[in-house]
Amino acid sequence: MIGIPIGWFLLLVYVFGILLGHLVASQLITHYWDKKKEWKFWQIVFIALGTVVLIRLATLIPFLGTLVPLWIIVFDYGAFLLVFLKRKKEHKTII
Repeated sequence: MIGIPIGWFLLLVYVFGILLGHLVASQLITHYWDKKKEWKFWQIVFIALGTVVLIRLATLIPFLGTLVPLWIIVFDYGAFLLVFLKRKKEHKTII
């Protein structure tokens, strides 16, 4: 009886990760670009929105539409996890 709620929870996390992964990916990409340039707040917001639109448009490509966004999401979650583990190792505040 313990495995069923855990399975539902993991399924829910997976579905939200796939559905909202484009937003996380655009934020991470914009944050990386912002390190190289000093943008203002609204410039960052519009660039992040543009990145979301580009990733969503990439999903309309027939064959690559499933592979490219999935690759972007996996890559960005991996980068987020690496930063998280690095800061945890250095005992810095994560958020």
